[in-house]
Amino acid sequence: MDRLLNKAEVCERLQISRATLDRIVAAGELECTRIGRLVRFDEEELERYLDRCCRVPCAGTKKRPARPGRPKGSKNYKPQQLRYIPGMKVV
Repeated sequence: MDRLLNKAEVCERLQISRATLDRIVAAGELECTRIGRLVRFDEEELERYLDRCCRVPCAGTKKRPARPGRPKGSKNYKPQQLRYIPGMKVV
């Protein structure tokens, strides 16, 4: 039998918060073992979970082009003002 890990150890290995770990367990993506009130995770199961996760390649990735319009995070953005021209129909 492999070593059983507690929540803090799993969170440290995955570099996630306890709330995120609880969501992963609730979704059924990672199995845990309950011993009374204690929750433990098998090391092999954790490795299988990591293998199932999609891994994004670090090098050679292409960024998506920016969407037209307001730049993300722009604080001084002002929408273009419409000018009224006499005789113009307002809908």
